[in-house]
Amino acid sequence: MAIDSSYHTDMVYNFCVSVMQDKHIKTSIIPVKGNPKINKVLRTSMPLANYSKIVYVDIHSGEYKKKVMNNLKEKQGSYAFCQFPTDREKDFFKQLNSEEMVTDKDKLGQIKGVIWRKKKSHYDNHAFDCRYYLVAMKDYFCYNYSKDTLKTDRFNYNLVYEHYRNRWLKRFKKD
Repeated sequence: MAIDSSYHTDMVYNFCVSVMQDKHIKTSIIPVKGNPKINKVLRTSMPLANYSKIVYVDIHSGEYKKKVMNNLKEKQGSYAFCQFPTDREKDFFKQLNSEEMVTDKDKLGQIKGVIWRKKKSHYDNHAFDCRYYLVAMKDYFCYNYSKDTLKTDRFNYNLVYEHYRNRWLKRFKKD
C-alpha cells in the first residue's frame, strides 16, 4: 500500500512506522511523493535519519500525469483503457481532468520546459493524484517483483504487461 507523504510528512512517516510495528497488520505502507525534478521515473530513496525503517518512493509526477492523461484517451480494448464504475459522480471526473500540461517560460519568454497546473484554481485534483500514484505504484511493484523480466533501468510497461498477462493465461489454459 502507498500513502501520499507530501503533506504532513512527519505525521505520515509516524503512521507508517506504527503500521510496521503492529504485529496484527500483515502489510506495510510505503510513503510516496510526487517530484517532477527527479531524473528517473521512479526512485526509491534511502531510509530517513529519524525513520530508519522507512524507505519512500519519489515519483516523477510529470511523467505519470502524462501517462494517466494518455490512458484516459485510450479506446476500449487497449491494455491502458480506463474503466470506471457507472455510478461515479461528475465531481470525480472534474478532479480527474483538473490539471493540464503547459509550457513553462522564464521572464524573457524563453521556454524552460513543461509543468502541470490546475485548469482552474478552485478545482480539487485528488482523483488525478490518486490515479497517477496508483499507476506509479503498479509500475514500482511490477518492476521490483519481476526484475528477471526487465533488463533495463527504464521501466517497460508493455513488457511487464505481457509477462503478467502470459502468466495469467497459463493458469487457465486447458491441457
